[in-house]
Amino acid sequence: MGLNLIHIRNSRFALLAVILTGILSACASNRLKVESNPDGADVYILAANNSKDKVGKTPLELTNSNAPALFRDALQITVQKEGYRSESFLVPPASTTASGRVHAQLTRIEGSNTTNEVSEGVAQILRLIYKKSYVEAERSLATYTAKFANVAVFWDLLGNVRYLQKNLDQALMAYETSLNLNPQNSETQKMIGKIKSILGKGD
Repeated sequence: MGLNLIHIRNSRFALLAVILTGILSACASNRLKVESNPDGADVYILAANNSKDKVGKTPLELTNSNAPALFRDALQITVQKEGYRSESFLVPPASTTASGRVHAQLTRIEGSNTTNEVSEGVAQILRLIYKKSYVEAERSLATYTAKFANVAVFWDLLGNVRYLQKNLDQALMAYETSLNLNPQNSETQKMIGKIKSILGKGD
C-alpha cells in the first residue's frame, strides 16, 4: 500500500501532510512522484538542517538514490516555476518503506501582488531581526527564498541572519547566491569579502 495525501492550502503556501496507511514489500524502495501543472517546474528539497538542493524538474520521481533522506527525515519539497506561485509540501518520516504522489497546481502570479508580498516579507523579516528572533527569521526566510528564489534581498537577509548567529559558512553561501542574482550590489560584495577574510578564504 502507499500513502494517503492530504493537501492543505492557505494564502501563503501549500502544505502537504502525508499520512502512512500501510507498508510495501521489504524489497521495495521509498518513492515519491512529484508532478506539476504546468510541467517543467523546478523541484527543491529543504532538509531539516535548512540545506536546499535542486533535484530536477517535474515530472520527477524521488527515490532513495536521488533523495536519500526521503521518508527517513522530515523534508520540505518545494515546486516552483518562474511566473507562478510556488507550492511547498511537507513529507514526514515513515517507519516503513513507503510511496506517494504529490501534484502541484501552480497558478500565475500578478506582478503587483508579487511586489506587495515581497515588500511585506522583507518588513516581516526586518522586524524579527530587530527583535533578535533569528531562529524565527531564518524559518520564515526558508519559505521566502523557496517562493522567490530570484529575489536577491531575501538571500541578503538570510546572509544577515546567519552572520548574526555566527554561522559564517552558511552566511557566505547566502550572500554568494544574492550576488549571483545582483552582481552590482556593493554591500553584498563587502560582506562576502569580510566573511572570507574571517574564514581565511581570501582570493
